[in-house]
Amino acid sequence: MEVDDIVKFSEKFGLTYRDYPRELSVEEKRFRIVCMFEEVQEYADAIHMEDELDALVDLVYFALGTCYRHGYCFESAWQRVHEANMKKERAQNKSESKRDFELDVVKPPGWEPPDLTDIVHPAPNPALISISGGKYAKKRSNLTESRINEIASGAIFKKASERENLPTAED
Repeated sequence: MEVDDIVKFSEKFGLTYRDYPRELSVEEKRFRIVCMFEEVQEYADAIHMEDELDALVDLVYFALGTCYRHGYCFESAWQRVHEANMKKERAQNKSESKRDFELDVVKPPGWEPPDLTDIVHPAPNPALISISGGKYAKKRSNLTESRINEIASGAIFKKASERENLPTAED
């Protein structure tokens, strides 16, 4: 799948990000915007269909990479946006289009945009909380949320040498 290719690319070039969604730095966001605009310009300037296709694939590649660098779950967002887009309607003529184009697809009355809030701001996953002071974090499927809270509340403010009954890396 294309998203897997983006992960491989990011790993190869030291751009790996595997954490909760985040805002990019101003510099990285600006860089990515410039790159995506360059690809749109390449598409606009293309004379041959092969060049158009190359520009479009590069644009998608940058867009997917940008989603990855943000930490967004692209697949979940895609599904919701797709479902919302499928509720749109084809414009019957140019006058129904805000873009004055007869092939436009428009939002019908009552159309609702997709809610992406939980993708951008997911709830913390207790199974991924590191109570070891951030030295490692791994999914602990054998711990319930209440047990994690119990352990964390009793251990989080103690020095490592004073902590008792903490799960180890083997748990």
